[in-house]
Amino acid sequence: MRKSWYPIEFSKDVKATEPYGIALLGDPLVLFRNAKGVIQCVSDRCPHRSAPLSLGLVKKGELECLYHGWRFGDGGECTHIPSIPGNPSKANWCTQAYPVIEKFGLVWVWPVPGDPEATEDKIPSQVFAELLDSQYRHNIHKRDLNVEHGLMVENLTDPAHLPFTHKGTIGRFESRDEAMGMEIRYDSLNAIREEDFKEMEEKRPHYVPKNTAAVVGDLYYSQKKEDWNRIMPMAFVAPCVSRFTAGISKSHHMIQVHFSVPITKTKCRLFSMLIYNGHVPPQHLLPQFINKWFNNKIIDEDIILVAGQQRNIWRGANPWQSTVSADKIGVRYRKWRRKQELSSPVWFK
Repeated sequence: MRKSWYPIEFSKDVKATEPYGIALLGDPLVLFRNAKGVIQCVSDRCPHRSAPLSLGLVKKGELECLYHGWRFGDGGECTHIPSIPGNPSKANWCTQAYPVIEKFGLVWVWPVPGDPEATEDKIPSQVFAELLDSQYRHNIHKRDLNVEHGLMVENLTDPAHLPFTHKGTIGRFESRDEAMGMEIRYDSLNAIREEDFKEMEEKRPHYVPKNTAAVVGDLYYSQKKEDWNRIMPMAFVAPCVSRFTAGISKSHHMIQVHFSVPITKTKCRLFSMLIYNGHVPPQHLLPQFINKWFNNKIIDEDIILVAGQQRNIWRGANPWQSTVSADKIGVRYRKWRRKQELSSPVWFK
């Protein structure tokens, strides 16, 4: 979990003149820009008295603590202590720095300080490669949620809830009384197999008989529409990415990529990338503020249930009381996560 890149903010929202406080996997962090505008990420604790550096100032590209005026530059190096003449040089006067990079309009943080494994090529760009394709248009939304990130991963890889939970938005065209039965099969969980639509069209039908679903590679499920169901590829990509594609051809489809970023044990930040070509969903023809409102309305429909689920789990309920075929991707995610927690027990601080 920790040896991964996580998007934590839009680049445009980290200003040159002020620090930006955030958390990741329970670690308090602060972002700021140096004199050249290069993004920096350090621990949001001053090494002097543990005051939050995010309450401070940015002066000439250095982060100044509001408590006693200690300043920190690139890599968390302490550059100035007002109460000590000369140049402060002791290592214990510096603050921890985290690998950070800007790409695709987002700030990405690797939550292991000073880790040499944090190379740019490990950003999971394959799951949203279409962002760089001129044939596609896209919107990216961000929202902070008071729910545990794993519950959102499970929600966003759950095909069976759509006609029930989202009856007022994206599920309103489905008949709740005729919701499709599902048979879920899988080959793998922790990967997305890149396969272009031409090959998909040659090997698989666009539609399958009503009330069926199939999985090849990652996860394929179908949505009922009159006398046929549309196949939709879905995948979970470690550690917190959900992706699915809705459409019928290479020139007529929409991709959703969701990052459920773990902020604390009980909070996550959701980045939703909506990428599409060909047919443009009606809501994307509307002004941006209406588009954002519609996206939030969809999330609200999920959150009222996921937050209630979380409360019951806190009271001692099992995350999964019983399961059916359509739950297989979520059950597999839980097994994967349990294995990761055992091999790397310190996730949250």
